[in-house]
Amino acid sequence: MVEKDIKKEISDFKKLFEPYFEELLTEFTEVVKSDKKPESFAIVVDQIKRLCMLPGAKRLRPFLIYLGYALYSDVSTATLEQRESIMQTGAGLEIFHTSALVYDDIIDKSDMRRGEPTIEAFYKAKFLSEGQGNYLHSAISATILAGIMSHSLADRQINMVENKNVRDFYYEMQYELIGGQVDDTFGVGASDLDTLESDSIIDMMTAKSGNYSIQKPLLLGLLLAGCPPESGIYKSVEVLGYKAGILFQLVDDIIGLYESADAIGKSNTTDILEGKRTLLIARLYQVSDSKNRNRIKSILGNTEATLEEISWIKDQIKSSGTLDYYKQYARELAEQCVAIVKEFGSSDNIDECEVLISLINYLLIRTK
Repeated sequence: MVEKDIKKEISDFKKLFEPYFEELLTEFTEVVKSDKKPESFAIVVDQIKRLCMLPGAKRLRPFLIYLGYALYSDVSTATLEQRESIMQTGAGLEIFHTSALVYDDIIDKSDMRRGEPTIEAFYKAKFLSEGQGNYLHSAISATILAGIMSHSLADRQINMVENKNVRDFYYEMQYELIGGQVDDTFGVGASDLDTLESDSIIDMMTAKSGNYSIQKPLLLGLLLAGCPPESGIYKSVEVLGYKAGILFQLVDDIIGLYESADAIGKSNTTDILEGKRTLLIARLYQVSDSKNRNRIKSILGNTEATLEEISWIKDQIKSSGTLDYYKQYARELAEQCVAIVKEFGSSDNIDECEVLISLINYLLIRTK
């Protein structure tokens, strides 16, 4: 199979998707503003649109829906209604992704998203400038309402899709993601490092991020194309998507530690300050002696930790061999995914399989 230029493939898709998505959001904001709603309500909607349209959005999930469809059925022969359903589902999932980011930024106490202020940061600045005494609480309240609004808009969009299997699958995906976020916050995320197991972290990271970023969009595309869930290609993509989701989140955790804040558009100290239980942290703790274990515990989750202490953990992840260990694991996952694609690839979907393989290789080497 021939390697594709995956950035160009995604860019070409975005040229189709972006105008559709922006028009959808514009229509929604115009309806709200013409419906005699209070100005404060219109500001919430404007903030949702701003976050949805921030520069740098990869649109990976809508692209994977499109690619999943194309793996099973020729998009060029699709009816207008079928093409519309691809765009509707992609837009719904992208708005739902935005609502997840809204809540994630609250939980992680993040003020930056893709190099721009989060919705909470916007409201903190707004309410502070207006002289509100309890501006921090008001900002969190407004942000929660923005999350509810964006979630509602995403559901509204998905409910317009005629395919019931797609709608049901979308809501199952929501429950899984929310369960993963709960696990990250109160379950695995609050676990004692002495008893923490890597399998528990993988279950959490796939539910919270990996599956809904990679596996679920591909399967949604297959369902839109009429692919039976019991078919061989569906089951193969299900396994592939699971493995690629772990790859996606593992690389994301590495990027979140070692790439600059300017490059990733958010802080590169958050995971340590928030005490995130990642595969990297769990293995570092396992291979450390008692002295270093105590120091790791004193730093991880300590919001007063210094940059020197944070750098020490990052250096330990490297010097202990943990970073190399998981880079090798990521390479193995990528190889397994490519092998699965080659197994179900055929003359009917060779181009799409080449795109999928190129995407898997890109997930391995991406830096943001």
